[in-house]
Formats: sequence, C-alpha cells, structure tokens
Amino acid sequence: MIPKQALLTLASLALFVTLSFAQDFSCMDGKDLFTAKFEACDGNNVIIYKIVMSAPFNRVEKRHVLYTGQKATFCVAGQVNDSSISMEHLQNAVWGGVGGADASKVDFCDIHINACKDIQPPCESGSGTQLTAGTDFCMCSDLDVPANAPGFGINVYWKMLSVGSTPTDCEKEFDNDILLANGKTPVMCVQSPAVLRKEPPSRS
Repeated sequence: MIPKQALLTLASLALFVTLSFAQDFSCMDGKDLFTAKFEACDGNNVIIYKIVMSAPFNRVEKRHVLYTGQKATFCVAGQVNDSSISMEHLQNAVWGGVGGADASKVDFCDIHINACKDIQPPCESGSGTQLTAGTDFCMCSDLDVPANAPGFGINVYWKMLSVGSTPTDCEKEFDNDILLANGKTPVMCVQSPAVLRKEPPSRS
C-alpha cells in the first residue's frame, strides 16, 4: 500500500505538471526576450507565472540593461486571483526609482497606457474567453526608455491598474492609497532592477 503522504505528493506533482502545460505564454512567442529578475511589490494581486523582457541581464551589476531612447519590451504571464477586481478596463503604469520602496519615483509615460490593447484574453466581453479573475492571461507591452540619467541604477516598477473607463492619460501617482481614492485599483505590481545605458554596443 502506498503511504498517504506519498499519494498527496504525487497528486500535487500531477497538478503542477497539468497547470504548467495549461499556462499560455503565446504572447511571448517570436520575440528575442530574456527571463526577468523581478519581485512582486505592494498591491500585487496576480499569481505570476513568468516575466520576460528585451533588456539583457548584466550578471556583474545584477541589473537588466535599458538603453536610453530605445524601446524595451516587457511581457508577463499570470493569473488574477482576486474576484473582487473588475477586469473590464486596465491601465499600464511604469516608474523608475532610485533606492528602496519609499524613494521618489519618476513616471515613464511612453508606454501603452491601455493594457486591454495588449492583453489576452480580451478585457471586454465578446467572442471567446473574457478576462476575469481566475483566468490565465498573457500580455506584452513596449516602453520607450527615457533619454536621461544614463549610468544610473534604478528599480523599474510596473503596475497594472483596474480603472473605471478606457485610460487615455499617463498615471503619475504611485501611492496605492491615493490610487484607490481616485478609483484605480492595483491589479499587478512588479519591480525589476535595471541600469540605464546611453547606447547599445555596436555590432560588427
């Protein structure tokens, strides 16, 4: 007879394998991307399966390298695990900060503000699966890296917010309490270490 603990371990392993194969990473296909080093930050309500980005990771500096004035692509696959959050309208918001969580943040506004244009399944109801709590999602978005402060090490903060209508303006407020008071609920918050470089190395 197989011990009960062994049966539970086998069942957990089978569930993990099933979920791993079920996860959708299709939005990342065909892109030259690197596995991202990241941490969830305050306000994150997403089970994160995977994050990748176009910025390579410098193992010496332990930071992703972003080139000023260039585009950077960020992709995330995960699952929203809070059924109280509306997924009808979603907004991307990105900041760069030097130091810890309490340090001042500089908004990076050159990003796809309307996250619903980038995410699968779609936010709005229609044909096929609609994005709801408990549904796996995959999203990629491009950021124009600000052309200032090359050489600085920063933390890049990426939030996805649930908002009341289609977003059109860059969100500059970082504080979650103020965002909530303004009718914007944090859905996802992740941070990645990065360093700004003036230009990519030339290719011979």
